[in-house]
Amino acid sequence: MKSLIAIITALFLGFSTNGTNIDVENISFKQKGLDLITEIDYLAEDEEAMKIFINDDELLQQIKEIGAYNYNKPKTIYEWQNSSNIINQYVEQTLLQNPKISERSKTLLKNRVQSSFMSIINASSGIDAMTITSILNSGDVFKAKLDTDIKMYIYKFDDIEYSFIVNFYNHDNGIVGAGASIILNEEFNKLETIEDFEEFFGKISLEKPILIDVTE
Repeated sequence: MKSLIAIITALFLGFSTNGTNIDVENISFKQKGLDLITEIDYLAEDEEAMKIFINDDELLQQIKEIGAYNYNKPKTIYEWQNSSNIINQYVEQTLLQNPKISERSKTLLKNRVQSSFMSIINASSGIDAMTITSILNSGDVFKAKLDTDIKMYIYKFDDIEYSFIVNFYNHDNGIVGAGASIILNEEFNKLETIEDFEEFFGKISLEKPILIDVTE
């Protein structure tokens, strides 16, 4: 039953966007990511809204615990200027090398890896994590200048067991799409250093992330 709820919820919500079309040339992507995380936190705090999609008391309690934290001040932020290679490589390592997956399925999966990247990371934590993260995500579409295909940020916080990934996608005509999700993968959330992320994503052709000064 939980798997059915997760599938239906994911199809219904996808990455929810608020549909704004902000004309900002010099937008701070770091701050925009935090704004999307704030939206996720707001959803997690609204128990009545969560009950629309979930009727499992244990999952509702976990979401309540997620909403109890303060995500205003990240401890560290990692930025990848162009994360498309990382995303493709991670999917290659986790899915496409499986000999039991048909070549046609591999092609279909590879074509949608950018939108499913965060779901793949969360999937290893089980169906409960998939159900929660299918709801606790946020997105936006706006005008801005993005000098790469995909820019990825990872936000980590003091004394909080969860982290967040925010991806910015370059579309045509100066339009940027953004997608943010909470990460419930325990292995991923234990990563603390650049070397840890290199090991997780794979070292072949991996661009090193930039550690952003969070005091700015």
